[in-house]
Amino acid sequence: MADSYDWRVAELLCSKLCHDLISPVGAINNGLELLGEDRSMWDEAVALIGQSGRQAAARLSFFRVAFGGAGHGETMTAEDAAGLAEDFFAGSKITLTWASPVPMPANVMPRYRAKLLLNLVLLAAETLPRGGEVHASPEEAANSISVWSSGEGCRLTDAAAACLTGQTPAEALEARDVVPYLCRALAESEGLTVTHAVSGSDTVEFRAF
Repeated sequence: MADSYDWRVAELLCSKLCHDLISPVGAINNGLELLGEDRSMWDEAVALIGQSGRQAAARLSFFRVAFGGAGHGETMTAEDAAGLAEDFFAGSKITLTWASPVPMPANVMPRYRAKLLLNLVLLAAETLPRGGEVHASPEEAANSISVWSSGEGCRLTDAAAACLTGQTPAEALEARDVVPYLCRALAESEGLTVTHAVSGSDTVEFRAF
């Protein structure tokens, strides 16, 4: 990413993060209002606050790795990355499956590689407007990552495809395009190439190698 456009990307990532946190944080606020207005709703309000708090915490933990900085030499296991993604999609219409981890230490990846993996998982989920399945396979032994999505209406938009193939400059980005743009930028920083392929009418596969 060119330095002159880093602020544009950062702004869009902040917008996405805030957008995805508004719902659970708003639900926590609603639960607190219920507690103050109607004591008969105590159990329901406490349950709402607890569920929403867990959802907000899961999203923050996911975004901390997917969008946050990583120091030189930091690593993460495939299991930890899978846990972040599973918590992120808990209770949603997305079913996440993960390839069986390879034995240690081969399943330990650089933190930047984990960032790419999580963003590809997020991108795959964004192709599923009605929900569906996302499968992730961090094939460290082959120095590649494979993520695919499948479900009714599964589709990669033309705008997202353009970002993955480098046809969209940072200054032309919209909030909905920032994840595929980031996937490409992260892959390039790792010396990898991101490709996508459409299979039939309901499956999209992403691969970084």
